[in-house]
Amino acid sequence: MIMKPRTIPRRILQNEALLRRLPEFHRKRHEIERDNRNRISGYKGERQLDYFLGFLPNEFKVYNDLRFKNHTAFQIDTLLITPFFTAIIEVKNYTGTLYFEPLSDQVIQIHYS
Repeated sequence: MIMKPRTIPRRILQNEALLRRLPEFHRKRHEIERDNRNRISGYKGERQLDYFLGFLPNEFKVYNDLRFKNHTAFQIDTLLITPFFTAIIEVKNYTGTLYFEPLSDQVIQIHYS
């Protein structure tokens, strides 16, 4: 059961409002558009995860977009609490092909154009 639903991030709403008002040839427009594309991609990835989490039994509790402040603030994309364990889920929405290199413990992202 989703206890705290996901909402559209404020930064996406701010970027979209800014882009509606910013002249087409403003020197920062390209940078803001790129930032907004990346944020929308991340949000879509989180929404895709929400779809699958919606199939979990009701005793599984899902909390989205949690922000905590200790010495510094940190954010959790999704917190899943079950009768058996608790999981912190960080969502990434990568494009292309991901290759997991076992020798160097690296993830390599390959884009095909």
